[in-house]
Amino acid sequence: MYSRLKILHLEDLPSDAELVSHELKKGGIVFESCVVDNKKDYTKALQDFAPNLVLSDHSLPMFDSREALYLLKTSGLKIPFVLVTATISEEYAVEIMKDGAYDYVLKDRLQRLPQAIRNAMERWQTEVDKQKYLEEIISKEALLREAEHMARFGSWQTDYEKGSSKWSDESYRILGYAPGEVQPSFENLLKSIHPEDHDYVKNTLEKAIRDLNSHKLNFRIIDRNGIVKYIRSEIMIARNKDKKTIRITGFNQDVTEMKLAENARTKAEGEILEMNKQLRELSSHLQNVREEERKHIAREIHDELGQQLTGIKMDLAMMKQDSISEKKINDQSISEIMNMVDDAIKTVRKISSELRPSVIDDLGLLAALNWQSHEFEKRYGIPCSFTSSVKEYPFEKGFVTGVFRIYQESLTNIARHANATEISSSLSEEDDHLNLSIKDNGVGFNQETIRKKSLGIIGMKERAIMFGGEFSIDSKEGQGTRITVRLPIHLKK
Repeated sequence: MYSRLKILHLEDLPSDAELVSHELKKGGIVFESCVVDNKKDYTKALQDFAPNLVLSDHSLPMFDSREALYLLKTSGLKIPFVLVTATISEEYAVEIMKDGAYDYVLKDRLQRLPQAIRNAMERWQTEVDKQKYLEEIISKEALLREAEHMARFGSWQTDYEKGSSKWSDESYRILGYAPGEVQPSFENLLKSIHPEDHDYVKNTLEKAIRDLNSHKLNFRIIDRNGIVKYIRSEIMIARNKDKKTIRITGFNQDVTEMKLAENARTKAEGEILEMNKQLRELSSHLQNVREEERKHIAREIHDELGQQLTGIKMDLAMMKQDSISEKKINDQSISEIMNMVDDAIKTVRKISSELRPSVIDDLGLLAALNWQSHEFEKRYGIPCSFTSSVKEYPFEKGFVTGVFRIYQESLTNIARHANATEISSSLSEEDDHLNLSIKDNGVGFNQETIRKKSLGIIGMKERAIMFGGEFSIDSKEGQGTRITVRLPIHLKK
């Protein structure tokens, strides 16, 4: 790291250059600066001033920061480039960072500049050390061979000045050869690329050799034995002062086992997801079949048995009339029979209603939930309030049934297990979702224990998931229970 930085500052406003200088001194940066405001002076200063760092405004007369960065990269200098400008778009900032800028600082936040420069220089030093370290590793071939073999990590190098190439032993093995069995060359490396990846690798390498100092890529090869292998690769390009490529160093790692394991895991996860999807579809189908069955049974009981009982009642009424006139049948006996038939009719209607209340089909979701609340209160004597802030949409029929059954099952569980004296429920709408809440003041329960045993809770949860929703239950012993269901609204198509 340099104790005194040489900063080349590309800026066309002297006042802004002074502000930057002031902020750097204030931030404890020791530096020598060269301020230029045009392309010619900038290009000359890159060679003559030999800076350690470039600060660049974004827009200058007939010149901009992207061109300045390109000139720096082609000059042979490998030093940090930091953009210091009044304003740039987020997209431009991302692009220039991709092109190689180390950082950017807005002029209205210059207090960040000293630390940005320190960070840039530390990163630059890390990259220099890394490059030096890599070059040292390559020179120590004996140690490299052992490390490469263990990591399945091969290195290669093509020297354009000498017109020669060399591969490490593991590079041969990755390609399916014994060390030295084939002439190492850049062309022989390219020949092994999988046909489907060949154009991608070739184009990427050409672009890297033309414009970049390093690049990472992933591709497949087919080794000499016809085995497909997955390769993770990084190349580094060395250039002379004339910007001409003189050497390419590459590192290829065989990650086939890792990739195949990942593919197998992804496939297994996909199969599990597909199985879950099929199970939910089956569950949905069974629910629909069950509802259709209930509708059919309800219709049969109401239309057939109900009519028959009504007919019996009418016949008995006529018999009663006849017997009264002829004094042959006891009036009290017939009245008792008629009362029994009345009770039978009420029972039939009650069963029909419990199987599938007609209010679901006739009046819709809100009326059905309100009706269920009143019916529950009449049957069990537990006050059950229901409020709604939702308008009556043309909901999908299966959706209405699903919400109603979740509500019905919740109330049934409360009646059986909660010992509650009061229930409050509500239906609200938020972000194209319905939120159903049912709260009781009963004894509560241990959630972990009940969740594993209660088919009622599992059934309600499955219904919610079937419609793409969420089901949650919050309960503590002695503190009551709250059930919350959040469902995306399903409308008729």
